[in-house]
Amino acid sequence: MKRGYKLLLLVILLSLSLVGFITYEADVLEDASKFNELVEELKESTVSVLIYQMEFQIGVGSGMIYDKESTMNDTYYYYVVTNQHVAQDATHVELLMNNGNREIGDVYASEEANTSAEDIAIIRFESMNEYKIIEIPQTGNILNPTRVTVGQRVFGIGTPVSSCYQNSVSDIGIVTKQTANFIVHTANINPGNSGGPLFTIDGTFIGINTQRLELVDGELVDGIAESIIVDRVRYMINTRLNNLKPRLGINILDQNVFLTRDYSVFGEQAKDFDPREKVPTDIQGVVVMDVGSTRASFGKLKMYDLILRVNGKSVKTVPEVSAALGEIKLGSTYVFELMRYDEETQSFKLMEVSVKITWSIS
Repeated sequence: MKRGYKLLLLVILLSLSLVGFITYEADVLEDASKFNELVEELKESTVSVLIYQMEFQIGVGSGMIYDKESTMNDTYYYYVVTNQHVAQDATHVELLMNNGNREIGDVYASEEANTSAEDIAIIRFESMNEYKIIEIPQTGNILNPTRVTVGQRVFGIGTPVSSCYQNSVSDIGIVTKQTANFIVHTANINPGNSGGPLFTIDGTFIGINTQRLELVDGELVDGIAESIIVDRVRYMINTRLNNLKPRLGINILDQNVFLTRDYSVFGEQAKDFDPREKVPTDIQGVVVMDVGSTRASFGKLKMYDLILRVNGKSVKTVPEVSAALGEIKLGSTYVFELMRYDEETQSFKLMEVSVKITWSIS
């Protein structure tokens, strides 16, 4: 009986290991140099996400490079996972890399998050530079999630508050609870850490930091944070990518809104900004606020172009542009008549630009 019991226990333990328990090396902190090397390696794939509306920075978050693919231009498309609430107000992002490089990013796959467990967005950028990625491990799934251990030591990497604190490492916290979608832990998370990775003490990626808990059941709490667990992160990435539809890749605004908007909300960086210098005021159209850096429109349409016609149809409002475009389809070509400021002549010029819809800018 004892032998049979031991055999049964062994089978149970092996079965548990298959559903994705995350283990860690208990002695990794005993060698400071080894831990420092580990952290520096993880920082190579962790980025600061600088959030922009037009030319104005409006916030900062964090992200992790998790995938890349080659392009036909001898460059790479890199994919960064972050929080939806980090990316949702951006017309573009700038990614500050650990080596000091800056890359322009496109909010590539993003949808309104109905729940905090869906708070995932994907940023894409193109670069000829080589960057390391951290693959998202297949340790479980949303029906049979990865298991972490209460008391297990964890830490985060991210950019709290400002880019001057880029890739700061949190203190070593512990897992206090696991739910179906979240890891609750005590690693120090602050505004700006959102979208950054959470690691076990041996450097295994286990989640995306999403928020610091300050109120639980109406009670003030301190030092508790939530991370979306790795299985939910992977599921949401697949969901976002599977829901992708062809896009022109531009942010547009009615001209009268652009001209009358209160730019003082952008602070000191907008003190000399005059919208009347960006678009003509004697003709009506729709203003291009920004162009996605990995979309087919990039390099063809530009920030502050004033769109007058789409495929021959006059447009004066955002809904009229949408109506003229119709359903965006791969392979479709759109012809834009627009006004653009010419730096050489210091005047606005009438131009015609064609954009063919593809998944890339090539």
